[in-house]
Amino acid sequence: MGNTSSQALERSDISLVELAVIVVRWKVLFFSVFVSILCAAGVYAFLSPAKQEFVGVYQLAKVGDGEFLSDPEGVVSTINSVWIPELVSENEKNGQPALDLLATHPEATGLVQLATVARVIDKDFAVTVNQKILARLHGWQSKVFKDRSAQLERRIKRIAGVIDQLQGSAASGEALAALLENKIEFEYKLDQMQRGEILSEASLGKNQSSTPTQIILLVGLLLAFVLGVMLVFISEFIFVVRKRVKCVE
Repeated sequence: MGNTSSQALERSDISLVELAVIVVRWKVLFFSVFVSILCAAGVYAFLSPAKQEFVGVYQLAKVGDGEFLSDPEGVVSTINSVWIPELVSENEKNGQPALDLLATHPEATGLVQLATVARVIDKDFAVTVNQKILARLHGWQSKVFKDRSAQLERRIKRIAGVIDQLQGSAASGEALAALLENKIEFEYKLDQMQRGEILSEASLGKNQSSTPTQIILLVGLLLAFVLGVMLVFISEFIFVVRKRVKCVE
Protein backbone atom coordinates (compact mmCIF):
# COMPACT_ATOMS: atom_id res chain seq x y z
CA MET A 1 0.00 0.00 0.00
CA GLY A 2 2.90 2.31 0.76
CA ASN A 3 4.38 1.61 -2.69
CA THR A 4 1.06 2.38 -4.33
CA SER A 5 0.77 5.75 -2.66
CA SER A 6 4.43 6.59 -3.36
CA GLN A 7 4.02 5.80 -7.06
CA ALA A 8 0.84 7.83 -7.20
CA LEU A 9 2.48 10.91 -5.71
CA GLU A 10 5.45 10.64 -8.08
CA ARG A 11 3.22 11.01 -11.17
CA SER A 12 1.33 14.13 -12.22
CA ASP A 13 -1.94 12.22 -12.43
CA ILE A 14 -3.73 9.86 -10.09
CA SER A 15 -6.42 7.26 -10.68
CA LEU A 16 -9.61 6.87 -8.67
CA VAL A 17 -8.35 3.55 -7.35
CA GLU A 18 -5.17 5.14 -6.04
CA LEU A 19 -7.19 7.97 -4.56
CA ALA A 20 -9.41 5.47 -2.78
CA VAL A 21 -6.35 3.60 -1.49
CA ILE A 22 -4.88 6.78 -0.01
CA VAL A 23 -8.20 7.75 1.61
CA VAL A 24 -8.61 4.25 3.09
CA ARG A 25 -5.06 4.41 4.42
CA TRP A 26 -5.94 7.60 6.30
CA LYS A 27 -9.58 6.79 6.92
CA VAL A 28 -9.38 7.63 10.64
CA LEU A 29 -8.08 11.13 9.88
CA PHE A 30 -10.56 11.64 7.05
CA PHE A 31 -13.61 10.64 9.06
CA SER A 32 -12.43 12.57 12.12
CA VAL A 33 -12.18 15.79 10.10
CA PHE A 34 -15.36 15.04 8.16
CA VAL A 35 -17.48 14.34 11.23
CA SER A 36 -16.03 17.28 13.22
CA ILE A 37 -16.78 19.86 10.51
CA LEU A 38 -20.21 18.39 9.79
CA CYS A 39 -21.12 18.45 13.49
CA ALA A 40 -19.92 22.06 13.77
CA ALA A 41 -22.07 23.03 10.79
CA GLY A 42 -25.06 21.23 12.32
CA VAL A 43 -24.62 23.00 15.66
CA TYR A 44 -24.35 26.38 13.91
CA ALA A 45 -27.41 25.65 11.75
CA PHE A 46 -29.64 24.74 14.68
CA LEU A 47 -28.36 27.31 17.17
CA SER A 48 -28.24 30.25 14.76
CA PRO A 49 -31.24 32.46 15.58
CA ALA A 50 -33.88 32.63 12.87
CA LYS A 51 -34.50 36.11 11.51
CA GLN A 52 -37.50 37.64 9.78
CA GLU A 53 -38.10 40.77 7.76
CA PHE A 54 -40.85 43.14 8.85
CA VAL A 55 -41.99 45.71 6.28
CA GLY A 56 -43.78 49.00 6.93
CA VAL A 57 -45.27 51.02 4.07
CA TYR A 58 -46.14 54.72 4.03
CA GLN A 59 -47.91 56.73 1.32
CA LEU A 60 -46.52 60.25 1.09
CA ALA A 61 -48.87 63.23 0.99
CA LYS A 62 -49.47 64.51 -2.53
CA VAL A 63 -50.95 67.42 -4.44
CA GLY A 64 -52.19 65.47 -7.44
CA ASP A 65 -51.34 62.54 -9.66
CA GLY A 66 -47.59 62.03 -9.55
CA GLU A 67 -46.90 65.26 -7.63
CA PHE A 68 -45.91 64.79 -4.01
CA LEU A 69 -45.47 67.38 -1.30
CA SER A 70 -42.02 65.96 -0.45
CA ASP A 71 -39.44 64.43 -2.74
CA PRO A 72 -39.63 60.64 -2.08
CA GLU A 73 -35.90 60.16 -2.56
CA GLY A 74 -35.19 63.01 -0.17
CA VAL A 75 -37.48 61.48 2.44
CA VAL A 76 -35.76 58.09 2.12
CA SER A 77 -32.33 59.74 2.36
CA THR A 78 -33.36 61.56 5.55
CA ILE A 79 -34.65 58.36 7.14
CA ASN A 80 -31.54 56.33 6.26
CA SER A 81 -28.92 58.96 7.05
CA VAL A 82 -30.49 60.69 10.07
CA TRP A 83 -33.42 58.94 11.70
CA ILE A 84 -32.15 55.34 11.59
CA PRO A 85 -28.63 56.14 12.94
CA GLU A 86 -30.23 58.14 15.76
CA LEU A 87 -32.56 55.27 16.61
CA VAL A 88 -29.78 52.64 16.44
CA SER A 89 -27.61 54.73 18.76
CA GLU A 90 -30.51 55.14 21.19
CA ASN A 91 -31.23 51.39 21.16
CA GLU A 92 -27.57 50.57 21.84
CA LYS A 93 -27.51 52.90 24.84
CA ASN A 94 -30.65 51.26 26.21
CA GLY A 95 -29.33 47.74 25.62
CA GLN A 96 -32.03 46.92 23.07
CA PRO A 97 -31.67 44.09 20.49
CA ALA A 98 -29.77 44.91 17.31
CA LEU A 99 -31.89 45.51 14.21
CA ASP A 100 -31.13 46.06 10.54
CA LEU A 101 -33.25 48.90 9.16
CA LEU A 102 -33.44 50.26 5.63
CA ALA A 103 -35.87 52.65 3.95
CA THR A 104 -36.44 52.33 0.20
CA HIS A 105 -38.53 54.09 -2.42
CA PRO A 106 -40.14 52.01 -5.21
CA GLU A 107 -39.62 53.87 -8.46
CA ALA A 108 -42.49 55.97 -9.86
CA THR A 109 -44.47 55.80 -6.60
CA GLY A 110 -44.94 57.93 -3.53
CA LEU A 111 -44.41 54.95 -1.27
CA VAL A 112 -41.73 54.64 1.37
CA GLN A 113 -40.92 51.10 2.48
CA LEU A 114 -39.23 50.51 5.81
CA ALA A 115 -37.67 47.05 6.11
CA THR A 116 -36.61 45.87 9.57
CA VAL A 117 -34.69 42.61 9.94
CA ALA A 118 -34.78 41.12 13.43
CA ARG A 119 -34.75 37.82 15.22
CA VAL A 120 -38.14 36.18 15.37
CA ILE A 121 -38.08 36.42 19.17
CA ASP A 122 -37.63 40.21 18.83
CA LYS A 123 -40.73 40.60 16.65
CA ASP A 124 -42.56 42.88 19.10
CA PHE A 125 -39.57 45.21 19.38
CA ALA A 126 -39.19 45.32 15.58
CA VAL A 127 -42.86 46.26 15.23
CA THR A 128 -42.40 48.99 17.85
CA VAL A 129 -39.40 50.42 15.98
CA ASN A 130 -41.31 50.44 12.69
CA GLN A 131 -44.23 52.19 14.37
CA LYS A 132 -41.91 54.80 15.85
CA ILE A 133 -40.28 55.70 12.54
CA LEU A 134 -43.55 55.64 10.61
CA ALA A 135 -45.21 57.84 13.26
CA ARG A 136 -42.38 60.36 12.91
CA LEU A 137 -42.77 60.29 9.14
CA HIS A 138 -46.53 60.75 9.47
CA GLY A 139 -46.03 63.75 11.73
CA TRP A 140 -43.67 65.30 9.19
CA GLN A 141 -46.07 64.71 6.30
CA SER A 142 -49.04 66.04 8.28
CA LYS A 143 -47.18 69.29 8.90
CA VAL A 144 -46.20 69.57 5.23
CA PHE A 145 -49.83 68.93 4.21
CA LYS A 146 -51.14 71.51 6.66
CA ASP A 147 -48.64 74.16 5.53
CA ARG A 148 -49.36 73.64 1.83
CA SER A 149 -53.12 73.66 2.40
CA ALA A 150 -52.88 76.89 4.35
CA GLN A 151 -50.73 78.41 1.59
CA LEU A 152 -53.25 77.51 -1.11
CA GLU A 153 -56.15 78.79 0.99
CA ARG A 154 -54.38 82.14 1.48
CA ARG A 155 -53.79 82.44 -2.26
CA ILE A 156 -57.41 81.63 -3.02
CA LYS A 157 -58.55 84.18 -0.47
CA ARG A 158 -56.32 86.91 -1.90
CA ILE A 159 -57.45 86.21 -5.45
CA ALA A 160 -61.10 86.23 -4.35
CA GLY A 161 -60.56 89.61 -2.70
CA VAL A 162 -59.00 91.05 -5.86
CA ILE A 163 -61.87 89.68 -7.95
CA ASP A 164 -64.41 91.36 -5.65
CA GLN A 165 -62.61 94.69 -6.03
CA LEU A 166 -62.35 94.43 -9.82
CA GLN A 167 -65.99 93.50 -10.22
CA GLY A 168 -66.99 96.91 -8.86
CA SER A 169 -64.63 98.75 -11.17
CA ALA A 170 -64.13 99.23 -14.87
CA ALA A 171 -61.60 96.42 -15.11
CA SER A 172 -61.25 94.48 -18.35
CA GLY A 173 -62.90 91.13 -18.76
CA GLU A 174 -59.55 89.51 -19.60
CA ALA A 175 -58.11 90.42 -16.19
CA LEU A 176 -61.11 88.99 -14.40
CA ALA A 177 -61.00 85.84 -16.51
CA ALA A 178 -57.30 85.31 -15.69
CA LEU A 179 -57.94 85.76 -11.98
CA LEU A 180 -60.89 83.38 -12.06
CA GLU A 181 -58.75 80.82 -13.90
CA ASN A 182 -56.03 81.08 -11.24
CA LYS A 183 -58.61 80.78 -8.47
CA ILE A 184 -60.11 77.67 -10.02
CA GLU A 185 -56.64 76.16 -10.51
CA PHE A 186 -55.70 76.66 -6.84
CA GLU A 187 -59.08 75.36 -5.67
CA TYR A 188 -58.58 72.26 -7.81
CA LYS A 189 -55.11 71.67 -6.33
CA LEU A 190 -56.52 72.09 -2.83
CA ASP A 191 -59.30 69.63 -3.59
CA GLN A 192 -56.88 67.06 -5.07
CA MET A 193 -54.47 67.12 -2.15
CA GLN A 194 -54.24 63.87 -0.20
CA ARG A 195 -52.83 63.38 3.27
CA GLY A 196 -50.02 60.95 3.92
CA GLU A 197 -51.04 57.69 5.53
CA ILE A 198 -49.55 54.55 7.03
CA LEU A 199 -50.54 51.62 4.81
CA SER A 200 -48.79 48.94 6.85
CA GLU A 201 -46.82 49.11 10.06
CA ALA A 202 -44.97 45.80 10.11
CA SER A 203 -46.20 43.12 7.77
CA LEU A 204 -44.08 39.98 7.45
CA GLY A 205 -41.69 39.75 4.52
CA LYS A 206 -42.09 36.97 1.99
CA ASN A 207 -38.99 35.08 3.08
CA GLN A 208 -36.93 34.68 6.21
CA SER A 209 -33.68 36.61 5.98
CA SER A 210 -31.67 33.97 7.81
CA THR A 211 -29.87 31.26 5.85
CA PRO A 212 -31.98 28.06 5.66
CA THR A 213 -30.72 25.13 7.73
CA GLN A 214 -30.53 22.89 4.65
CA ILE A 215 -28.10 25.24 2.89
CA ILE A 216 -25.85 25.49 5.95
CA LEU A 217 -25.75 21.70 6.25
CA LEU A 218 -25.05 21.28 2.53
CA VAL A 219 -22.17 23.77 2.64
CA GLY A 220 -20.83 22.07 5.76
CA LEU A 221 -20.99 18.68 4.03
CA LEU A 222 -19.02 19.91 1.01
CA LEU A 223 -16.50 21.73 3.18
CA ALA A 224 -16.02 18.67 5.39
CA PHE A 225 -15.36 16.45 2.36
CA VAL A 226 -12.93 18.86 0.68
CA LEU A 227 -10.93 19.55 3.85
CA GLY A 228 -10.90 15.87 4.73
CA VAL A 229 -9.44 14.92 1.35
CA MET A 230 -6.91 17.78 1.50
CA LEU A 231 -5.65 16.74 4.93
CA VAL A 232 -5.43 13.12 3.77
CA PHE A 233 -3.18 14.08 0.84
CA ILE A 234 -1.07 16.40 3.00
CA SER A 235 -0.61 13.63 5.55
CA GLU A 236 0.24 11.12 2.80
CA PHE A 237 2.77 13.53 1.32
CA ILE A 238 4.44 14.05 4.70
CA PHE A 239 4.47 10.26 5.26
CA VAL A 240 6.14 9.58 1.90
CA VAL A 241 8.72 12.34 2.40
CA ARG A 242 9.67 11.06 5.84
CA LYS A 243 9.92 7.50 4.51
CA ARG A 244 12.31 8.56 1.74
CA VAL A 245 14.41 10.61 4.13
CA LYS A 246 14.85 7.53 6.33
CA CYS A 247 15.82 5.45 3.30
CA VAL A 248 18.45 8.00 2.30
CA GLU A 249 19.87 8.04 5.79
